[in-house]
Amino acid sequence: MRRLLCALLVALLMPQLVCAQSARSYSLPEARLAAQEALTQRAYGLALQLGMGLLQADPNDGQAHFIVSQAQAGLGQLAKARKAARKAFAKARKPRDRFTAAQASAGLALRDGRYGAAQYWLRRALETAPAPAARRQTIADFKRLQALKTVTWDLDLALGPSSNVNAGAETAELSIDGLTPVGVLSADAQALSGSVAKVDLRARYKLHSTSNSLWHWQLRVFQRNVRLSTAAKARAPELHSSDLSFGRYELGLQKLWHTNQRPQQALHAPRRHRLSLTLGETLSAGKKYSSALTVGYLQQQNPAPGASFVWGGQLSQLTYSAPPKHRGTELELRANFTKNLENKSYFQAGLTLRHIETAQINTSQRSVLAHLRYGFGQPVGPAKLDLTLSAQHSHFADYAIGFIRVPGGRTDKSAAATLNLRFESYERAGFVPSLALQYQASRSNISRFTARGATLTLGLSSSF
Repeated sequence: MRRLLCALLVALLMPQLVCAQSARSYSLPEARLAAQEALTQRAYGLALQLGMGLLQADPNDGQAHFIVSQAQAGLGQLAKARKAARKAFAKARKPRDRFTAAQASAGLALRDGRYGAAQYWLRRALETAPAPAARRQTIADFKRLQALKTVTWDLDLALGPSSNVNAGAETAELSIDGLTPVGVLSADAQALSGSVAKVDLRARYKLHSTSNSLWHWQLRVFQRNVRLSTAAKARAPELHSSDLSFGRYELGLQKLWHTNQRPQQALHAPRRHRLSLTLGETLSAGKKYSSALTVGYLQQQNPAPGASFVWGGQLSQLTYSAPPKHRGTELELRANFTKNLENKSYFQAGLTLRHIETAQINTSQRSVLAHLRYGFGQPVGPAKLDLTLSAQHSHFADYAIGFIRVPGGRTDKSAAATLNLRFESYERAGFVPSLALQYQASRSNISRFTARGATLTLGLSSSF
């Protein structure tokens, strides 16, 4: 105690002081050690006085701010402690000190019931995690907090140029296989260049949860906006960028639960289920296009270690607002298989079947979409890569262009290749930038739908 009292005088009066009782000099580092010892002994009042003295000597001392924060927390002064912890983070000179201050800020926010603030500080802690184990623990803490929150949300942003923002045709000639050319396409029906911005927001409100189930409301807002290039505006002056906008808005009720697998599969993860009821609305060019009431079910199971199989489907009752108004039904079935490989690589294969049935011409269709994806485990330069190849076949049994009925209906075949690069070394607060390069080409028996285009997309998303 005598040494602590001398150190207190040192901190309050000057960096170097001769303590009369001990007849020796105490430096600021010694005073800092005394303050840390006071925290260890839970002498929070003394630790606070020592920390304040250190700050009088140097207001930019990050460690002193941290000592003050810990002392105030011990005294139950949470609001002041959070403020001091923020200053400790801002003034910290070493990455490890920033990590410690961010972790402390998260803990203080959690003690005060501020789950969102706690998650924010855990994301800041990720920036300076001193080791992989510390990073994994921080992510695990973040996910545990996510489970405690009543409201959670995810946001994905994407922006980039495209050579074909309107899915326009390759040529100006309008032709149908088996018939002579039937006309000329307008400029706005041909491929136009520009840029595309996408926002995808998903928010959830927890209603009820147990050890193996969860009920929540889910809101989704998806918006795609286009900005035509100068050349495209000159080529199609009557077309406005807003004419190519697209929006999808959904509100639904979901139940998530899991069940144990058969005894012989006890070493594998339990089966996970999702049942949903969703009301959705689609806007095209800023005007209501259709609405849908959808019931869906998905199940995920693990047939082997490192393997995941997801299957399910959904049934929708459609109401089209665009004239002529009509109704229809849509059935979608899907399955995905994912297998983790060596060196953190993975392989995925997926299949989606879709059938839309209406009484209106040009809308009933059947389609099959298949994709293969390979994720490279080891980074290539600064980026981690995954490559996706996809192919789709669609058929509209009853199709017409104006007064011309298309023999045999409309048939489209398309293929796409997408290379996605995630720059994890540029992670900030748990978010990583990404770059996607996509090339897509389609072939149709109607030339209007024979198209191709390349897109470069810059994105930002959570790294976990």
